[in-house]
Amino acid sequence: MSTEEIRILKIATCPSLSGRSTLTYHVGCKADQSIQFRIVANSGTGVFSKDWVPLEPLIACDEKTMTAGTVKGLFQGKSTNTVGFCLAILKAEGIIKASETKPGTYELLDTLEHKKGIQALINEGISLNEAPLPDKGKPVKAKKETPKKPITDKASKDTK
Repeated sequence: MSTEEIRILKIATCPSLSGRSTLTYHVGCKADQSIQFRIVANSGTGVFSKDWVPLEPLIACDEKTMTAGTVKGLFQGKSTNTVGFCLAILKAEGIIKASETKPGTYELLDTLEHKKGIQALINEGISLNEAPLPDKGKPVKAKKETPKKPITDKASKDTK
């Protein structure tokens, strides 16, 4: 699927599940307004697929919990990192949270607020398709300007 078919609504970063790298990802929509997402950069060395992934199959499961193993079938032929990175994005977007009782398991949260937020971006006509990517997934930091010291006239001080 080409990038032109999906309108990028949001560009964000999040930590990987291990916390060892920062992922940059896009949230987008197709013409039918179906929500999609993709990983575009990783500050670490792990490889991943940059293909768009539809959100609905991931959250349409009958179970209220998921693991990397339960969603792996949606990523056949992709790098194994892609599954974990996608879970990290879902966690960052507030769609899943880590289970407090079962390590490696994630609980599906109510997605209504997330969908409303994305729908608002769609309705506003947001399109970030031409936005530049940060280098290697590292968040772009705004440079702080050093305040300039006021120039004073020494002679005028001495005459007062």
